[in-house]
Amino acid sequence: MTIDPAPAALDSHGATVPQTFLDTYHREFIAWHRTTGHLSPQQLADLDRDPNYYLEFFAQQLATARKALTLEQALTLADEITTPTDAFDERWWPHPGRPIAFMLRVGIGVPLHNERWGVDWEALATVCETWTPPQAFAVLGALTRARHICSDWVGTVHATGLWLG
Repeated sequence: MTIDPAPAALDSHGATVPQTFLDTYHREFIAWHRTTGHLSPQQLADLDRDPNYYLEFFAQQLATARKALTLEQALTLADEITTPTDAFDERWWPHPGRPIAFMLRVGIGVPLHNERWGVDWEALATVCETWTPPQAFAVLGALTRARHICSDWVGTVHATGLWLG
């Protein structure tokens, strides 16, 4: 199934949904990973040189991460993963894909949820664990944005960039 690119992610009032999660947490994430090797010297230089480059950087990371997702997996993530924006702290910095995978594995035991999109949740959890920290962080940004978009499920994952079809 192919969908044309959405012009913008819109909320229920027709306003563009901002990148609030990335706007709020990108500095802390980048500071944490300065010495981990997950960000190359060139990426760090680009991020330091241009204060708005982080949006492009995380868009690139999301583009790489979504290659591993089917539509059904993207729908499952958008449906099940609620990012802890009130309690988002350094426990998420080292490898954000692991807490996402943990939440999915907890959801395996809930029959109503784990049958909704027909996804193998264990396989999806494994995909989340394979993402680099920047890729998983970009996915968290898309998932947080998805909570504010006024659209059907497929339109939502498309508008956030989590799945483009």
